[in-house]
Amino acid sequence: MGFLFFYLKDGENLKLFLVIGVLGGFTTFSSFGMEFFILILNQKATFAILYVLLTNILGLSAVFLGSFIARLVE
Repeated sequence: MGFLFFYLKDGENLKLFLVIGVLGGFTTFSSFGMEFFILILNQKATFAILYVLLTNILGLSAVFLGSFIARLVE
């Protein structure tokens, strides 16, 4: 997502379609919340906290890495 956002500078409509429409559909916040909720219901609070932390840290890291690679490719 980070790569496409920075790599597709001129194609604004294409960028919005790919980044928000296609990739955003695979990473919905609702499924993230449901997974967290299921872990809490199953009394796995430690896993739930790790899930939230690792998902956010790794997800943000992937966006930064993708944007870094896109700038190198230019």
